Amino acid sequence: PATRFLRYHNITPAEHFDGFDDAIAKQLRDARDELPALSRASRCVWADSNYNAEEIRAIGHDSVIVAPLFFRQSEWDVAPDATTLAKFNMPMTNFLFVGRIAPNKGVEDLIQTFAYYHGAIDARSRLIIVGSEASCPRYFAMLRLLAAQLNLQHVCFEGFVTDAQLAAYYRIADIFVTASHHEGYCLPLLEAMYRGIPVIARATGGMPEALDGAGVLFDDLAPEVLAELLHTVVTDNALRDKVLHSQEQRCQALRNVDMPAAFTALLKQSGIDTHAVIQ
Repeated sequence: PATRFLRYHNITPAEHFDGFDDAIAKQLRDARDELPALSRASRCVWADSNYNAEEIRAIGHDSVIVAPLFFRQSEWDVAPDATTLAKFNMPMTNFLFVGRIAPNKGVEDLIQTFAYYHGAIDARSRLIIVGSEASCPRYFAMLRLLAAQLNLQHVCFEGFVTDAQLAAYYRIADIFVTASHHEGYCLPLLEAMYRGIPVIARATGGMPEALDGAGVLFDDLAPEVLAELLHTVVTDNALRDKVLHSQEQRCQALRNVDMPAAFTALLKQSGIDTHAVIQ
């Protein structure tokens, strides 16, 4: 008898997992099949991006509201882990990716891009990949094999990390980069911007919304072209300052959001008696 709401963060398209983990691919297809019934059983659907909301509308459910992610930026004000900082204290250009190690994330594109960057542009560079490999071990094994075949000694697979370790990786990063092929939103983009790191992301899914005019977006680029783009952002101080300024404006807009008031407004928009909820 309870009033049900669906908070929709997207379902990864199953084809990304085909061949890597067919059981997960089946679960994803089953989830897609169940989504219309689940949405119909909900009074309202809250999606964290327009991109996600359009998927709900496409299955015939019009009662969908775009509601941003709720988070406290103070949760990101964590002292960086000293051991991690010491591990990476050699001065090098550090490219950082943060996210699950899953086939939709396009990590192989980053490795191939880094292979060109490291070999043709700057040998004193590193690609640091932070995130759990538990989502798809076969994909992770493929990435390790790819790095070995390309003879890349400075691709660092760091796995799952603590908040303090994550803060350290953001501290040492020169650029945050993601070549993900599918994201409903991508919170690490905001984490990186909050910490003052230039962000470069593929212009797909909900990532353009997350950046909202900040950072740098790219379409499908050959590895050598993406590498040159990374190098330009690293070395062109005027461009870097412009990117960081755009990101600071985006972060300031997020800081100005009154989360309790935004949540109350969201309830009212959904037709909920907020006085009853508070009581």
